[in-house]
Amino acid sequence: MTAPAFRAVVAQRLRALERDVAEVRARVNGLLFVVAGAVATQVVLRLLA
Repeated sequence: MTAPAFRAVVAQRLRALERDVAEVRARVNGLLFVVAGAVATQVVLRLLA
């Protein structure tokens, strides 16, 4: 494999990895948002009870 071809393959794999990491970050952020909402709901319910 030539050097330019190797660089192209590496660049393509890095772009794919960046997309995967972005997807994982979005899922983790969504999960944290759901957990924070559940905690806030529990606090409000305990204050009103």
